[in-house]
Amino acid sequence: MTVDTHAGASVEFDDARSSAYRLGTAGAADSLRTIPVDGRPDPVRYVLARRTVAAGRVPSADVAAMDGFAVAGPSPWTLVGTSLAGDDPEVPQLEPGQACLIATGAVVPAGTDAVVRHEDIDGDWPPTGTVVNPRGTPRRRNIRRAGEEIEPGSAIGEPGDPVHAALRGLAAAAGLDELCVRQPPRMALIATGTELTSSGPAAPGRVRDSITPILRQLVPGAGAEVISAERVPDDADLLAERLGAAIDSADVVVTSGMASRGPTDHVRSVLAGLGARPVVSGVRVRPGGPASLALFGRGSGSVPVVSLPGNPLAAVVGFHTLVLPLVRGLVGAALPALAAAVLHGAPEPHPHSSTVVPVEFDDDGRLSPTGWHRSAQLRGLARQGLLAVLAPAGRESGATVRLLRQD
Repeated sequence: MTVDTHAGASVEFDDARSSAYRLGTAGAADSLRTIPVDGRPDPVRYVLARRTVAAGRVPSADVAAMDGFAVAGPSPWTLVGTSLAGDDPEVPQLEPGQACLIATGAVVPAGTDAVVRHEDIDGDWPPTGTVVNPRGTPRRRNIRRAGEEIEPGSAIGEPGDPVHAALRGLAAAAGLDELCVRQPPRMALIATGTELTSSGPAAPGRVRDSITPILRQLVPGAGAEVISAERVPDDADLLAERLGAAIDSADVVVTSGMASRGPTDHVRSVLAGLGARPVVSGVRVRPGGPASLALFGRGSGSVPVVSLPGNPLAAVVGFHTLVLPLVRGLVGAALPALAAAVLHGAPEPHPHSSTVVPVEFDDDGRLSPTGWHRSAQLRGLARQGLLAVLAPAGRESGATVRLLRQD
């Protein structure tokens, strides 16, 4: 595996994302899984492993696009039958001057020129005998032609496309029962810190672990599966033991806490002792700068280890900087593009680092900071789940920012 390394020096936000993504694509395994199109909801965002083509035609026949009357020739028309969705028309063919009461999705009889809406017909309801449209045969024919959306063999998805709700529905409409997807990477989570607790309000000197719940939510959306989540106190030997076990069992390991260079920040030294090679040693972004990426092992058996800061907002920024691009590369998906927006009331950019702040749209569509932007604060991010990335001073004009979304 060829690896871009930035050992020893922090790199810019975009370079860190790109390095993580390239590492993922270099280590992508061609492990496949088949999932049912109409299976139970699954939190993992799968991606297609192969070009996926339609098995059937959509629509399968010429059908009505709305409720009304299938008509042939000019008005008035003699009502001669009915066609309902799922049934064959009572009249196989309309002759000029004839009409057929029809429901949305029902097969139109042969000879139909158009489907006229109920509201365009004069007279009482239900109609009997003759139906009249004062405006004559409509210009809009209101007929969905057989195969106008999909023909058998036409592509409905390419390798790397995300399997979202609409794609599942399209696959079902096109006659498919299963989709071939990439096997999601198995991810182990390790939250570090003697001060962490897992339930109830935190006592003085203790902190509730808020990062693990965040990662459990974000990781499946990135395309990976969480196979384990544990907490480790500030003990270098125990951390080495638990990291080694996680590296043996998972495809990706993500730690939170102990990521900087303080007296109890053991992650970097433990990884070095285990023989991990640094890929990204830090990122020029605030918050989230201590986030790093290392690679344990060599060749196809290499396991990436992402170290996130212990403050929750900084950890979320680190997730978007390193974890999400890494996973998208591992499953063969595209590196997520960041939408541009104008931020009103943007803070002053840092001269050398990107700045990430929680933001929200108001009722008028204006994007503004929420406040609560410190690295330990989640309140601002919890409002709409949006983060804005401000480039270092002089890199972009005005208040143009890029958005990170938590969905």
